[in-house]
Amino acid sequence: MNRPSMNNYWLHVWEGVFYLSGICFIAYETIMPKIVESLGGAPWMISLAPTLMILGSAMPSMLVAGYADRLPQKKKFVIINCVGQRLPYFILVPMLLWLNDGSLLVWSVIIGIFIAGIFTGILAPAWFQFIANTVPTRYIPRLFAFRFGLAAVVGIFIGLIVKAILSHYPGKTGFALLFLGAGILTSCSIWFLGKVREPSQRKSAQNTESDFTSSYGEVISHQNIRLFIIIRACYCGIYIGLAYIPIRICQILELDNSWLGIFALTVVCGSIAGNIFTSFWTHRFSWRSGQIIALGLFCAMFVLCLFCRNLTTALTIFFILGFAKDVWNSVSAALMLNLPGKRLRAKGTSFIAIAMAPPIIIAGLSGAQLMTWSGSYNLLFILSALMMLPAIHFSRKLPER
Repeated sequence: MNRPSMNNYWLHVWEGVFYLSGICFIAYETIMPKIVESLGGAPWMISLAPTLMILGSAMPSMLVAGYADRLPQKKKFVIINCVGQRLPYFILVPMLLWLNDGSLLVWSVIIGIFIAGIFTGILAPAWFQFIANTVPTRYIPRLFAFRFGLAAVVGIFIGLIVKAILSHYPGKTGFALLFLGAGILTSCSIWFLGKVREPSQRKSAQNTESDFTSSYGEVISHQNIRLFIIIRACYCGIYIGLAYIPIRICQILELDNSWLGIFALTVVCGSIAGNIFTSFWTHRFSWRSGQIIALGLFCAMFVLCLFCRNLTTALTIFFILGFAKDVWNSVSAALMLNLPGKRLRAKGTSFIAIAMAPPIIIAGLSGAQLMTWSGSYNLLFILSALMMLPAIHFSRKLPER
């Protein structure tokens, strides 16, 4: 890489480190479901807690993709919406401190995270293009791996902070402090975005034709995009049982909420290992094989949940969750960015994002309904594990990258 590209590379890395480290305070897979449950949320709210950001981001991405395509410079648009994305975290702090209505608070948390997701969806198409315009393509998987990996290192300390906060302030005061920490760190990340040097885009006739005439019909007709959507739909099966993992483990092992900090710490330890693995694996082997490994580990994680009777098994489960999640996130993000190609990138990433919303909703609501009917956590874990099998099968059909 030349020097400007190298500088941009590390600015994107550190932006991700601060943003993702901030999210560790309210980790969607481990802490958020327990927050919703502790505030008196219904089963469907608990099931959808890990997915609220994704659901909020789905529709806006598709609506603004065309506009993002036409923006000659993406940075200003991305930064403005980043501010809106972080704002709900700060708004939730005084609400959790001063309001006593449990129903109002749980709805506030859900709506706040959903609104943050909406801003995520608005900025996502431009952000993907922003990265593609400022970092060489071959370094993008490693970029995501470094973002997730270094954030995971910081997340170890944040996990300890979360445990300390919830030990001293086990209720909504503690949750308010978690959202405050998330707001401060994620806001700091915007500074690094502002320092990225975006090359000016010259609009030749050829560029105009190739960049601005793509359609969603072309996206749908793209075989690899359709296949990738099917894989991601099957992957959404993790949301049948994911939200109930920390709840079930705390119940079986008789642990209080402060242990959420230790679980979050263990997840980020897995993330460190996962991102080190991804950085080396994608440099030598195909992105497709990395995705298959992540899906296989998710399957193994849910099987382990069936036999969790001690703390060692519980920590192993959360370690695998962190490892598999960040291998999946890094490889999936790279595939999402590159499978559509340059001309279909904005509309392709947007369509892939919105196509994930229905299976997430179905998986989350199915988990809640099955939990209400059967009261069996194991049933949810078995179904989540089984959904990884077709995802692995279809992943084998993706092209080597």
